[in-house]
Amino acid sequence: MVERIEPFRGDTKEEDPQDFLSAFNRSMIGRAEAVKLEYFPDFLKHGGAAKKWFKAQPDATKASWTLLRAAFEKRFPGREVADKTTEEYEEEILELRLEKGELAKRVTVSGWQTWSHVAWADEMATLAQGARKEDSARIIKAVRRTMPSILGDLVVGKYDEWDGFLEAVRDVDMEVLKRKVSEWEAENKRVDDLIAAKLKALDIRGGGGGAQSSGGSGSRGGGGGQQRSGGGGGGGGGRGPRTAELVVTADVRAAVKAGMDALRHQPDTAEGRAAYARQVKEWESKHGADAWVSEKTPYPLRPGTASPGSGECFGCGMLGHRRQECPVPREKQLWRPEVAWRTICAKVLRDTVDVRWMGSASDYGVGSEDAGKEDGSPN
Repeated sequence: MVERIEPFRGDTKEEDPQDFLSAFNRSMIGRAEAVKLEYFPDFLKHGGAAKKWFKAQPDATKASWTLLRAAFEKRFPGREVADKTTEEYEEEILELRLEKGELAKRVTVSGWQTWSHVAWADEMATLAQGARKEDSARIIKAVRRTMPSILGDLVVGKYDEWDGFLEAVRDVDMEVLKRKVSEWEAENKRVDDLIAAKLKALDIRGGGGGAQSSGGSGSRGGGGGQQRSGGGGGGGGGRGPRTAELVVTADVRAAVKAGMDALRHQPDTAEGRAAYARQVKEWESKHGADAWVSEKTPYPLRPGTASPGSGECFGCGMLGHRRQECPVPREKQLWRPEVAWRTICAKVLRDTVDVRWMGSASDYGVGSEDAGKEDGSPN
């Protein structure tokens, strides 16, 4: 197959003169010097700097390939490549991750199929060549801490050098690895099913749907949210007597910030969703499933959503739109306790003096016209 060589301009950053010259020489293997001299100008782009340079060369230079090549390399030197330091190699080694979900899967490398952990080991071997040998044991130990436990458990032994360690990774029993991955996937599905059941149960209880409570007065403005009798309180999302009217003070603000720090906001992963389900269960065990949310009872945040008080939509917890424009179906929107907690965070982080929240439960996100405004403003 004939190699395609793009004409060389000599005046663009995308070109490398040495790559062009090497490609030209490969195309001229076995050709006489006179042939190289004849065809070389045809590989220079018309109107480019290289073509103009060639025309300006003396006849003696154009008559000798040795002189012409030397003149070309002087005028168009190859790009200087900065060598990576051993510290940079070490950083790349530690950043090269193999995710659990990638295990027992085939990948294509240079046109050949191989297992993902083998490709990872091969890439790691290349990077390891640039690291200090005396640091091998320490770096290998750090890499093992970040490996998926499914794979790490199959790499038995202690390793002080890369060859032995990476060979052990490549040689893991594929049948055992596949079985462990299948067991992990089955457990993930079981956890997801439990979370789905939990979501359904909470929605039935009134967590995120449009059900009207037995003692309420109906929904407001078509918002579909529950309304309860009673005056404005310092929290939302619960049943029974409401808490006292909230006055935003320094202590209240400190309590809200402490609550935001206390509950870890989980990522939208299988592990994050499982942790979130545990957080909800712990909250209900501690405060009661139908308790009102207040500045002292922070509620867990749905995994993967925006941070509270960031101008997020109170319908789905994401950025970029208001609740009235939320594209998420009502039955899949945030549960009322979370809406209440997000509303508290937004109000407290915004207000600085004696600010009171008045009105019914619809003021805490569901059906509220102010909920989720991007600037957090009341108007």
